[in-house]
Amino acid sequence: MQKFKQPLILLIIGLLMVFGVVKHLNTPITSAKTTPLNNKTMTTVMNEWKLKHHGHVYTKSEKLCEVANRRLEETKINWTHDGFWDISFPSTGFTFLGENLAKGFNNPKEVLYAWQTSKLGHKEILEYSYTNLCVATDGNYVVVMFGKE
Repeated sequence: MQKFKQPLILLIIGLLMVFGVVKHLNTPITSAKTTPLNNKTMTTVMNEWKLKHHGHVYTKSEKLCEVANRRLEETKINWTHDGFWDISFPSTGFTFLGENLAKGFNNPKEVLYAWQTSKLGHKEILEYSYTNLCVATDGNYVVVMFGKE
């Protein structure tokens, strides 16, 4: 009986696949509901994190959105934080500004995880008491601008 056990299991799995009970055996369960990466989903993930760790969410700022969208276009050409230092802080209405960048990700939770495990990215989202933000995305490029009045 022992030598028939493995073929029997494979036969059962094959029948389940034929009848649609099991679709793909090698597909991770988490990939079934992948959240797309865009402004709305990234903002939602950032606010869920902020609420969990600080008890409140970020407020969206149109001034920060102007800067985030400009920085998005700049970083697609030159992948550095260099342009961040050209931002006129008084023109934004904020006394403190921060920026996180990401590229190559397809899911907002992956982006947040990368920032959480990055020394500088983690500092921006955890150590500072930013109250405002704006997210700008294009494909798998992400710019998040943080502000504190």
